[in-house]
Amino acid sequence: DGGAEPRRAKVKGKAESALQALHTAIERHGVTRQGPDYPERPSVTKEQWRDCAALHGLFEGIAENSIRPTFNRAVSELNDKALVRCFNEIWWPT
Repeated sequence: DGGAEPRRAKVKGKAESALQALHTAIERHGVTRQGPDYPERPSVTKEQWRDCAALHGLFEGIAENSIRPTFNRAVSELNDKALVRCFNEIWWPT
């Protein structure tokens, strides 16, 4: 197959919604932080990200006490697939 580019990991369901929410959070609240461990582009807090996840319908039909674990599972999946990075509780898409 003549040198195709490596494909980014695919996500669907809640992880996909969480990734879309991260992009929304960056658009609304993103700050470019100073320091060698931060990217040279906007990033957000996990709380800002989670607030935007609610806007993206990530928690529709979910009991209040399941919101945090649902969000954390989606974040873990994105992190495992290297689609997001974190330093000091600050998040950004890769």
